[in-house]
Amino acid sequence: MEAACDTNIRQCGQKYQLLSSVIVVDSELKLVDARTGAPLWTGVAFAQQSSSDGGGGLAGALIGAVVSQIVGSIVDNTPKLSTMANTNLVRNPNQGLLPGPYQEDVAL
Repeated sequence: MEAACDTNIRQCGQKYQLLSSVIVVDSELKLVDARTGAPLWTGVAFAQQSSSDGGGGLAGALIGAVVSQIVGSIVDNTPKLSTMANTNLVRNPNQGLLPGPYQEDVAL
C-alpha cells in the first residue's frame, strides 16, 4: 500500500499584540491511500509560543514587547515551532502514527 500525506495549514506565523507577541502553528494532517484517496489517519498539529513581559510592570512589558518584535523580525521561529508541533502529533502515543520498521528509538 502506498500512502500520501496531505497537510492543510490553518494558521502559521507571528501575531503582534499590544504588549506581547505570539507565534502560532496550527495545521491538519491527513494520511490517505494513494490509490483510493481514502483517509487512513488524521490529526491536528498545534503549537504556540508567546513572549512574556518578565516582570518590571508596564515599562518592562513595553520594552519586552519592542525587543520581542525586533528579534521576531530578524529571526523567524515559526519553522522550529512547526517542527515541534508535527513531531508531537506524529509521535503521540495515543493518536500518532505507529513507528515504522526503521525507527529503532521508539518502544511500544
